[in-house]
Amino acid sequence: MGAAFELPEPELEEAARLYRIARAAGSVEGRSVEGFVTACLLAAIRQSPRPIPVSELELRSVTRADEEQIRVARGALSVELNIEIPPIRPEAFLPKAASELSIPGHVEQEARRILEAYANGDGAFRGHSPRTLAAASVHAAYEVVNWEQRPTLESLSNVFGTSESTISEKKGMLLESIDVDE
Repeated sequence: MGAAFELPEPELEEAARLYRIARAAGSVEGRSVEGFVTACLLAAIRQSPRPIPVSELELRSVTRADEEQIRVARGALSVELNIEIPPIRPEAFLPKAASELSIPGHVEQEARRILEAYANGDGAFRGHSPRTLAAASVHAAYEVVNWEQRPTLESLSNVFGTSESTISEKKGMLLESIDVDE
């Protein structure tokens, strides 16, 4: 699974370490090994200090474990072993998208600032897709910095894997959370 996303070695080693902890504690017994492997890899990705834009949905596309097996394993890691699997943050999607779309550094920084302002104002990203918020923050950042050479909504949609209309809708929500006149 790690090879499918070209994950760095430290995260793969951390996933293996978490799996060994779960197995030694008896949490894997009677449950899906593949579900635990997937949940441990997800935990390692989410705990990483690096922004790694791999979602649980993407991991499910390359694992033999089904959604229920992963859910059970995540629950066991969290409850039985107190291993946290934090939610993915929208900022994790920005570096790869910036590279693919040739987004200038100052626009990427503005997108980060917009996401930070939104999180500070609203208190959380709950209820919103991190991919959509990342795409909307880039779309909003181009507007804030008034940069003419911006990617189309279609290209944002393709890179972030979210709909054009949702990006536009969330862009408005994000712009409301900042003072555009700064």
